[in-house]
Amino acid sequence: MKKKLLNTFLILCMVQTIFMEKTSALNQVNAANRVKLNHKTITLERGTTKTIKLTGTKTRPKWSSKNKKIVSIKRTGKMTAKITAKKKGSTYIYAKVNKKTYRCKVKVKNPSNSKHTFSEQDKNTTTENIPDPSTQVTESPGTDTSNADAGDYSITKIHTGDGTYYDGGYTGGCCNLDAIAADYYVAAINKIDYRAGQLAGAYLKVTGPHGSIHVLITDTLADGEGKRGDIDLNKKAFEKIEPLVTGRMPIRWQIVPLPTKAPIQYVYKPQSTPYWMQVQVRNHRYPIKKLEYKDTSGKFIELPREEYNYFTLNNPGNGPFTFRVTDIYGHVLIDQNIPLNPSTAINGAANFPY
Repeated sequence: MKKKLLNTFLILCMVQTIFMEKTSALNQVNAANRVKLNHKTITLERGTTKTIKLTGTKTRPKWSSKNKKIVSIKRTGKMTAKITAKKKGSTYIYAKVNKKTYRCKVKVKNPSNSKHTFSEQDKNTTTENIPDPSTQVTESPGTDTSNADAGDYSITKIHTGDGTYYDGGYTGGCCNLDAIAADYYVAAINKIDYRAGQLAGAYLKVTGPHGSIHVLITDTLADGEGKRGDIDLNKKAFEKIEPLVTGRMPIRWQIVPLPTKAPIQYVYKPQSTPYWMQVQVRNHRYPIKKLEYKDTSGKFIELPREEYNYFTLNNPGNGPFTFRVTDIYGHVLIDQNIPLNPSTAINGAANFPY
């Protein structure tokens, strides 16, 4: 009897041991199944970043990238890492815990050149302030903009410099273009290329190491900051073509036509009166070389330009005025019957040709 009891006890011990081993193994499998990355697939634009996290475990993973030329990865916390899209293509990033490896597929695409949409600007263009078309005159000495009176700023000229970034430019910039539509990217240009206001409102194509973007010049760098060719991009624009962590990049840029179907606009400074006024031209496809007004004798008089993007006229009278606008490529627009109305932007009849 004692022998039978002993055998029974030993059998029960063996069964219990096998059960505990299987339970432990099952728990380990379940725990392993709970461990995962918070993304299985990610699509990024080149130059952008994203944080990825491993969940379901407290063991710190070892991070790696299958192709560091496409995507780099850097630990940011115990269970997190930041991936940076560097080159168009697809690859995998890995998180290894003990002997188990978890992966996420990352697709990198080229960034869009600009997020400006023509339709929004065209929708916002009204005919409320357009003078009678019968009184409008448009002059154009030609459409060849390759060298016409532009010197170093011809349409084919490529400029080089450094690109940096800042958070401003949509309001309060030196160009006084408040408020810029959010669907434009903006930038500040160095004082030399700003040319005392001539490149205010210019539209540029800027190319960095990882792509190109279009920006509107709304501000300048401070005195003593930057050399010729340098541009300070708004932060949102910079990170479209270069990771923010870089902070600085070599760039190439050139003047391109503003992509608008709307006419130029005249904007008076709010303090303008019949005894003193300042007016600026907006929405021009190319930078403005000069603004003239026709006096009572019928002669066009060039208005002095202020660095803060206004043209000044003393004792202008009550108006309306006839303005002649010339861009740096020699295109000319003449608008008649432009009222002195500081409360609203006044549309001209046309814009410079593409």
